[in-house]
Amino acid sequence: MQVKFKNWLCNTNVAHYSNKRTAIVLTDSEDGSPIATATVNIPEEKIEPDEIIVKDYSENEGMLKALTDVGIVIKVVRMVSTGYVECPVCKVNLELLNGK
Repeated sequence: MQVKFKNWLCNTNVAHYSNKRTAIVLTDSEDGSPIATATVNIPEEKIEPDEIIVKDYSENEGMLKALTDVGIVIKVVRMVSTGYVECPVCKVNLELLNGK
């Protein structure tokens, strides 16, 4: 699945954090170089298997819109604090994300 993030056309790569939560990493569609990690892992925050926490601040500002525009993010469920900023917990389309 490709995502337009800022000036890049990116491939979405699904990975997992050590606690088995879904991580999304964006790489340049032309040369494969890393562009951004779209998610954050807040281990103490309870989330469902079909949810991610999107990093939509600092250098990742606009990430939520990019993931929503292509249908990966279905809806924002709630906001959680990282201690510094609020991040959206989002329901995702796992079939689309995993290319099924």
